[in-house]
Amino acid sequence: MKPVLLVLLAVVGVIALQGMGMLVKGSDLPVYTDPDAVARLDLGLMNLPRDQRFERWYRELPRYETAHKQLTDTGRGLISLAAGILLGSYFLYLLGRTSERRSVWLVWTYWTLLWAIKFPLTMWYYVLRYERRDYPSWGDSFVIGVMQEWMAWAVGFVVFTVLLRVLMTRHGFPRAVRFSKPRGRWGWTRAITLWLWIALLLVCGFPAIGEGDEGMVLSCMGAVPVLLLALAAIGQRCDEPVLAAADLPTDCKVQDSSLQAFLSNESRGGN
Repeated sequence: MKPVLLVLLAVVGVIALQGMGMLVKGSDLPVYTDPDAVARLDLGLMNLPRDQRFERWYRELPRYETAHKQLTDTGRGLISLAAGILLGSYFLYLLGRTSERRSVWLVWTYWTLLWAIKFPLTMWYYVLRYERRDYPSWGDSFVIGVMQEWMAWAVGFVVFTVLLRVLMTRHGFPRAVRFSKPRGRWGWTRAITLWLWIALLLVCGFPAIGEGDEGMVLSCMGAVPVLLLALAAIGQRCDEPVLAAADLPTDCKVQDSSLQAFLSNESRGGN
């Protein structure tokens, strides 16, 4: 086993064990120091104006909380971080052992699954908080929040998939991450865009660990390898003779075959 793989597995194992330890420790604690106090708070704020009700609910609720929420949320977030790193690493492992023809299908399937997994995990996120009384009984239904996030994920999937396809114009996904210096204005533009995109994933993913947002952590960490592959992609242009015929796009191969046939006929005619 390669040393890099051993280090990766060790890091993932440490993160996962830390998360499981926090999750178990937090699960042994009650959610609130006085469960009846939460019900009294809920009832006592019911007749106040809407804005005051919500402001006082979220200000006073933490007074009755134990370390249960913090420990379990962070524990699940760390487990999701380890799962995301492991998932992305396994994806790269599979990609390296997939034929060139199927590799493109694998990349886009994996990309779609990363977005699809957000939908059930978003529902789980809200149901868990509803069951532990994070939301008051007189508040809006948590289903509204679920539907809003689902719509955001659906729009985000379309927008970011189109963006990724645009950035992959004249480029093909490699089967391993090997960086090279960008060439030309478009090369630098796409490289800067992809690095900023990776930074955005990290900015969104790491704070979600403490919130126990498994869907956000898992999808953000899992998407990083796809963007790294996009960074490592080499432009495929018809006017670049350095590329082998097998690496050229289909339209280039047709041109190349026609040229070879023409030269062959000219050679025969000359003889």
